[in-house]
Amino acid sequence: MQSKAKTTIHDFEDGNGPIPAHQHPNGGGWVSDTARVEDICFVGKEARVSGKAQISGKVCVSITPIIVVGLLWPVVISDAHIQIGCEAHKTDDWRRFKDSRINLMDVLAPEFWNQWKAAILEMAVTHQSNIKRRT
Repeated sequence: MQSKAKTTIHDFEDGNGPIPAHQHPNGGGWVSDTARVEDICFVGKEARVSGKAQISGKVCVSITPIIVVGLLWPVVISDAHIQIGCEAHKTDDWRRFKDSRINLMDVLAPEFWNQWKAAILEMAVTHQSNIKRRT
């Protein structure tokens, strides 16, 4: 569930200038009004979530996540999770998923995962190691 936080204007320093945004109720990080982050998620003070990102479940975002758009499904890499489309799982789970599990996600998932698995997991390892160094 996503609560309606008070909207203000915030500059995400991404070249788009100030845009409508709000501070997430669980952690105080900034979330653009175009992004969707459930209240159960944690968005830390140093984190920024913008664009069309969708973060759900028990996901923790202590620093700005990596958000990849332009693929078949958007990819969000946070502290310990990877979300591809509507599928959010711990990074270690994605690494261990067998083809049979990927097949259950969507008819196009096996081809997508075979093409992008290495790049997505490498980005996750790099991003998540930055989080461990900061904490």
